[in-house]
Amino acid sequence: QSPFIHSQLGSALSFARDFDGCRRHFEIVQKLDSHRLEGMDQYSNALFVKRDKLALGLLAQQCYSVDPFRPESNVVAGNYYAIVRRHDRSLQHFKRAVAIDPSIVSAWTLMGHEYLEAKNTNAAVAAYRHAIAVSPSDYRPWYGLGQIYELLQVYHYALHYYWQTTSLRPNDP
Repeated sequence: QSPFIHSQLGSALSFARDFDGCRRHFEIVQKLDSHRLEGMDQYSNALFVKRDKLALGLLAQQCYSVDPFRPESNVVAGNYYAIVRRHDRSLQHFKRAVAIDPSIVSAWTLMGHEYLEAKNTNAAVAAYRHAIAVSPSDYRPWYGLGQIYELLQVYHYALHYYWQTTSLRPNDP
């Protein structure tokens, strides 16, 4: 009945792309400790992928009421605004998260995604490069850069970044 253990299991399941299992563990975390913010950014990513606007909105309200100055709260709020397609507000929260903690790779990566949605490829590339500088072993910013260069029809670079992605996640289809 440890919130820490359930949070770690939920984060691991999120990384393994088992978003239903991730959700189950983070729901237990919330029942055990409703003020815990550690790992809630991972939980919000799972809710975003599952397209659960209601649960993500409730999580954003809860996290923001606990502490609006934590990077996790801002990542959760950013994910909420991203799912409701308010890219300006989403970017504002991701920027706030990296201002609070520049080492939070998920905020840099999600900021890159939002810049890509807003068609600002230069800013997206910069955000993904920051994410890679923070955590070179995270496949998501590498994949984001591959997508950008594919959209720009610079296939040699796209191939390089996709190759890096597959070397980090060889079993991920």
